[in-house]
Amino acid sequence: MWKKSIQNHESKLNENSKALYRDLVEEKIIPEIKEDGDSDLTTKEIDLIGTHLDK
Repeated sequence: MWKKSIQNHESKLNENSKALYRDLVEEKIIPEIKEDGDSDLTTKEIDLIGTHLDK
């Protein structure tokens, strides 16, 4: 049942994912994550990402 739901809403889900990704790039969240990729994320950084995802 979930497979059919995903197939029916796939284009909308893809649009939403792309919009979220663009927002994160514009807010410079993703570039900062990539720069810090060699180290583990701190709790503060994870909270910051979560805050931006909740918007």
